[in-house]
Amino acid sequence: MISESTRAASAISPGTASPPAAGYLGPGRVLEVSPRGVLVRLEGADSAEATGPEGPQVLAALGFACPYQPAPGDELLIMGRSEHYYAVGVLSGANPGGLHFEGDLDLRAVGGTLTLSGDEGVEVEGQRITLRADALRTFAGSLSEKADEAYRWVKGLTTLRAGESRRVIEGEDYNQSHDSIHLAKGTVKIDGHQIHMGH
Repeated sequence: MISESTRAASAISPGTASPPAAGYLGPGRVLEVSPRGVLVRLEGADSAEATGPEGPQVLAALGFACPYQPAPGDELLIMGRSEHYYAVGVLSGANPGGLHFEGDLDLRAVGGTLTLSGDEGVEVEGQRITLRADALRTFAGSLSEKADEAYRWVKGLTTLRAGESRRVIEGEDYNQSHDSIHLAKGTVKIDGHQIHMGH
C-alpha cells in the first residue's frame, strides 16, 4: 500500500523532460532509486512528445503487487498521467526475485502439502531454526553435520544400522548404562596403556 507521503512525492523530478500529457502505460527504465520512489525514463512514450533526446523522465511511486527492490537499469511497467506515476510491474530486473516482509510471516498450505524445491539447492538460514513434526524423515546421498555442541534426548529406543561404524574421540569417552552387552561374530580387541576393571 502506497503511503500519502509517497503519493505526494510522485511528481516530476526537476530538470527532467516533460512526461506525455495523456495517460501512459508502458515500459520505464530505472535511472535512480530513492526512498520517494524511482526515477524512470518512459521508453514507450512518443518521441514527439518528449522535450529531451532520451524521452520524458518521471518519478514513480512503487505499487508492486509483490515486494520487489528495483535497481538502476531495471525495466518496469509504468502507469499514470500528469504528476502521478506508479511502477506496477517488473518487465526485466537485475535483482534476483524475492519476497521481503517486515515482522513475522506465516506461510502455510491449508489442507495440503507445502513443497519447497530448487534446481540447484535449498538453503535455510536463521538465528534459531525449529522443526516440529509427528514424523521426521531425511533422505540424502551423503549427510554432513557440524556443531560446537550437540545434545540428543530419546525417550524410547534409538537404533543405528550401518555397514561400518567408526568414532574418533579426542578427549574422554564416557558411557553409562544399567546393563551393557557387546556381541561380535569375530574378534573383540581391547588395547590400552592401562585397563581397569571392577570397582
